[in-house]
Amino acid sequence: MRKILLLLFTLVILSYSYSQDIEVRLSVVYKDSDNYLKTNHNIDSVCFLRISYTNNSDKMLFLPKLYYNINNLPGCGFSKFKCDVATIKRYSDITSKSRYNVIVGGKLLFSNFTWEVLPDTVSYFEEHEEDVVNNILSLVYKYLCTNLGFNYCDSYSNSVFRDIALNKESIMADSKELFVFLKPNTSCFDEVNLAGFQLLGGSYQFMFPVDTISNIVTGSLCLDSITNKISHKKYLLPSQVGNYNIYTGQIKTNTITINF
Repeated sequence: MRKILLLLFTLVILSYSYSQDIEVRLSVVYKDSDNYLKTNHNIDSVCFLRISYTNNSDKMLFLPKLYYNINNLPGCGFSKFKCDVATIKRYSDITSKSRYNVIVGGKLLFSNFTWEVLPDTVSYFEEHEEDVVNNILSLVYKYLCTNLGFNYCDSYSNSVFRDIALNKESIMADSKELFVFLKPNTSCFDEVNLAGFQLLGGSYQFMFPVDTISNIVTGSLCLDSITNKISHKKYLLPSQVGNYNIYTGQIKTNTITINF
C-alpha cells in the first residue's frame, strides 16, 4: 500500500513539474503615444498587452505562439464601414460602463485568428452569439490604422500557419515569427497595442482560450478533395527543429483585468 501511495505521489509531482515547464503570462506596459493620439484623443501613453513566454526547464523547447500579429494589433475582425471621432464617442458612452472578457486568439475567422470580446456574463465555452462590441473594436482599429498610416487588413497576412510551416528549415526561417524558441530558463515576449480599447473605455479581462499546447496547428482554408468542402488544413509539427524539441502539454497561464 505504501509503495502504491509513493508511486502516486511521485506521478503527481512529476506531472506538476512538467506542467510548469512553459509559462505564458499576460501583463501590461505603457509606452509614449504618437502625436495623433495625443492631439486628437488626449492619450499620452498607450497601453500594450505583453505576452511573455518562459521556459522553466533545462531543455531547449519550441512551440507555436498563442497569438501573433505582424503589426502588434489585436485581431478584432473586419469591417467595411468607417468611423470618426464622434462615432467613437457614441460607442464609448456604452462600452465605458460595461465589463468584458477578451479571449486572445479565441476565434478562427476565415484564415485568421482573431480575438473575441464578450460581456462578462457570457461564457466563451458555451454556445453564444457574437457581441456587437467586436464590430465596434474592428471599426475603431480600422480608424486608428488609417490615421497612423497602415492598412488594418494587412495585419492579418501572417496570422495563420502556411504550408511552408511543415518544413523544418522554413520554421527557423520564413515562419519563425509564428513560433517561440526558448533556451533553458529564458523568456521572450510579444506586445499588442490596446489603444482601441483605451479609446472605447470599459473594463476588460484578458485571457487565453487554451491551457495546453498541441503539436497540431491550424492552417489556411482549402478545398477538401474528398468531401468537396472548404475547411482548414491541419499541420503536424516536427518533433525537433535544430536543437529545439517541440513542447506539448499543459502551460501555466493567467488572466489580467484592465480598466480604461
